[in-house]
Amino acid sequence: MAKTPEKPALFATEEPDWSCLFGDELEQQFASKHWRIYLDAMRDAGTISRENLPSLERLVSVQVLWDRSMRQMAEHGVVIAPRKRNSRAIARVSPHFAALRGLGAEALALESELGITPRSRSKVSPARRRANRAAIGGGYLQVVK
Repeated sequence: MAKTPEKPALFATEEPDWSCLFGDELEQQFASKHWRIYLDAMRDAGTISRENLPSLERLVSVQVLWDRSMRQMAEHGVVIAPRKRNSRAIARVSPHFAALRGLGAEALALESELGITPRSRSKVSPARRRANRAAIGGGYLQVVK
C-alpha cells in the first residue's frame, strides 16, 4: 500500500538567516528573539499569513537598527561636541538620534499594519460573523405584533 503524502503546512514560517543581514552576534540574537515574539503574537491573534512575512522581517530589521542606534547614542551621547580646532564649529545633534526617530515611526507603522499592537489588532484581525438564528418558517414568515 502506498503512503499518502502528509499535508504540507499552510506556509513555511522559517526564520530568516540573520547572519546575512547583521554581522554582530548580539544583533543576530536580538533579531531571532524578536522574530519569535512577533510571530507568536501574530499566530495567537490569527493575523499571520504568508504575505505578512516580508513585513515582519522588515519590522525585525527596523527593531535591530533602532537598538544599534540606541547603543551608539548611549555610548557617545545625544549631542556631538564641536571640533576643538575649528573656532566656528557648533555642537550638533547626533545622527543616531535622528535615526531613532525615523526608525521608531517606521516600527510603529509596521506594528500597526501587522496588527501587533493591541490597539490595531481589532482592525487587522478578521471580523467574526454571528451565526444566523433559524427563523420560523425558514425566513418566509414574519411575526405580526
